[in-house]
Amino acid sequence: MLIDVNKIGLQGLMVQDSIILDGKNLSEEDSSFLDPVAFAIQFIPEGRQINARGKIKTRLSLRCVSCLEHYETTIDSSFEVILFPVQFFEAKHTNAPLAPEEMDFIFFNGKEIDLDQLLTEQVNLLIPYNPVCKEGCKGICAYCGKNQNNEPCDCNKKHKETSNIFDNI
Repeated sequence: MLIDVNKIGLQGLMVQDSIILDGKNLSEEDSSFLDPVAFAIQFIPEGRQINARGKIKTRLSLRCVSCLEHYETTIDSSFEVILFPVQFFEAKHTNAPLAPEEMDFIFFNGKEIDLDQLLTEQVNLLIPYNPVCKEGCKGICAYCGKNQNNEPCDCNKKHKETSNIFDNI
């Protein structure tokens, strides 16, 4: 979905809807959207930049890094970003790196803001670096591969008994 920058008047523009986004752009491998992304965003122009304040809500399927099972999580968050036309920065920074305060900017091309990209970036920022299905997840057994959240195994006990044999040598 594209937002025409020319339609953002001096009072701003409020956009509220829900959209189905492609999970292939999520930062976490083997994750997906379970629901459309519901959003409400107020675009407010300030000179060349556009401030975007909004709320997003959706459900995701993520894979736990400990037990490797999929689990559901809910995203329900507010955000505020600064959007800048990429042409302005290309002219300003032909060979110079971005200043630290400019690292927070999100750029848009031409006269349109790609809402899909903006929403996907905000969701990606809310996905944990190492997603875990629950606090205290026991993970999978390193010896037999069983998910120890579902069924315990005695591999660890067997491994300790075997290692004790070598202690007497």
